[in-house]
Amino acid sequence: MKRLSSIFIRCGMLCLLSLLFALPALRARAESVSFGDLTVDSSVTYVDLGERVIGKKEWDAFYDFLSRLPDVEKVDLFATTIDYERITDLNERFPDITFGMTMRIQDHILRTDATAFSTLHDVNSTKHSTKYLSLVRYCTNLYALDLGHNLLDDCSFLYDLPELRVLIIGINPLQDITPIGSLEHLEYLEIFHAKIEDISCLTGLHHLMDLNFVKNYIQDITPVMEMKSLRRLWIYWYNYRDSRDPDPELVARIREALPDCHVDAQSTSTKGGWRLHPHYDTLYRMFRSGKYEPFEDSDPENMPEPWRSEALAASP
Repeated sequence: MKRLSSIFIRCGMLCLLSLLFALPALRARAESVSFGDLTVDSSVTYVDLGERVIGKKEWDAFYDFLSRLPDVEKVDLFATTIDYERITDLNERFPDITFGMTMRIQDHILRTDATAFSTLHDVNSTKHSTKYLSLVRYCTNLYALDLGHNLLDDCSFLYDLPELRVLIIGINPLQDITPIGSLEHLEYLEIFHAKIEDISCLTGLHHLMDLNFVKNYIQDITPVMEMKSLRRLWIYWYNYRDSRDPDPELVARIREALPDCHVDAQSTSTKGGWRLHPHYDTLYRMFRSGKYEPFEDSDPENMPEPWRSEALAASP
């Protein structure tokens, strides 16, 4: 009996010692951390600054605040408009945190929770470089993106935007489009007036309906014959080094391989009715509102939520 009591006493002491050793850690995790008038528990995983604007002289204090939140995964600071240098610095210092930001991209303001974005540029617009345009990589909710009429020469940031359904990057000095091949949900693609030489990476895009690569340096366009989902294809002067008009026999082979696709081998850029189509009407609306909407003929299974659920529920 005495031996049994001794065992219970030892177990009790061990439990007490374990609790005493754990208390400092519990206190550390339960401590309050403040940034100005904002106070949170140090164990939080999400912080929302709400309408709180971070002043120019407050960034060091904000960095210190974040460094004392070991478990934080997401921080929203939409009330503060941040430029390229600050965006880069913030993400390099805290790579494990997802920031909800309002970004200044040259003369554009873009929230990272936007679902559609266009620079709305034309031939007379000031052009932006890859350095600044690549900031869109932080907009992981983007479904539609238009960076046409710029100085984009590298599109590797597209690897960070796997949900894109619409991409317009025409009239840019872009040569390598390999990252576009990773956009498995893509439905609409404009890459005309560029320096593209190889389109073989596009053959895995099984939802792509609209493709326009007029005026490029493409050596071989036969990969399009594998793209059975295409409904519209513009190929005039696809290789600047050759004749403007594609070989009639090649065009005939493409049309035979894609019987459900309208193949235009004579119209330049957006001519020939490229923009006289319901898809363009949808693009016009979404890029001016900043809000994505699916095409009426999009595959419901390929739609992002909540559109996917709504479309499937409405189908007979």
